[in-house]
Amino acid sequence: MRQALPLLVFPALLSLGCKGSLNLGKGEEPDSRFTADVYVWPCIEKAEDTASEDTLYNGVYAFDLALEYAPDALASQTLPAPGSCQASLSVFPIDAGASGVDIPDLAGDPEWESVVDVGVLAHGSPGFYYSNVLENQRSCQTADDVVGGGVALTNAGAITGARTPDPGDLGAVTVADASGDGILDFGEVTEVSWEASGWNETWVQIRQERDGEAWGTVTCNTTGMESFTLDASVWGELSETLPVQYINLYVGFTAANTQLPDEVQKVHARTRTIYVQVIQD
Repeated sequence: MRQALPLLVFPALLSLGCKGSLNLGKGEEPDSRFTADVYVWPCIEKAEDTASEDTLYNGVYAFDLALEYAPDALASQTLPAPGSCQASLSVFPIDAGASGVDIPDLAGDPEWESVVDVGVLAHGSPGFYYSNVLENQRSCQTADDVVGGGVALTNAGAITGARTPDPGDLGAVTVADASGDGILDFGEVTEVSWEASGWNETWVQIRQERDGEAWGTVTCNTTGMESFTLDASVWGELSETLPVQYINLYVGFTAANTQLPDEVQKVHARTRTIYVQVIQD
């Protein structure tokens, strides 16, 4: 029997953006970004007998889809250099930026399908479409159960046919705080380690939030690493005095590629598995 470990706090990420002007989408930069974010948390598969040990694995906590459309003018979400950190970096899609425009020649909202489900991406702001497919479900499905085989855009104008890549493999994610009590305090030296393969990028983010919005973030590029230490230099990018409601630790794993569904417009498609741990309520 499978069961989930204690609850985590998961914020809403949707917000509104601004109108922009339409480009032809024939430049070198991607014209749109299609993201499948699978948030995971620790689940336990109970042993069938007392002689065996329980199995700890990553179950799906929530699942979001986001589509940003801004021909040749997508907002950058490029990570800093491997091993370094950057404050106030946006890594979660919340709008299509100042150049976002609605997909032309599209009647209604974009539609998508996966191996197990179908749905519609709701219009949030110019060029931005979003769906909380599984909102705080706290399930013990695996990421492969949800996004294995990719998520495809089945009705999205010129970018119909774009598909997110398969997720890589993710084993145990361990968060070891200095005190050893399992409760991470602001500024506490913390070792984060993981077992993973088949990903293009990995990253760690500390995110201070209030009312579902980020008040302070620091994001570290951990690509090619198996562990990372949150030390004074990382915590120093944040303010302890901010009146936030909670602080989350995200450990992200990204599989990504670039596609040309209509042989002209470029779609940056990515699947991300994001391990979430609450640092402070």
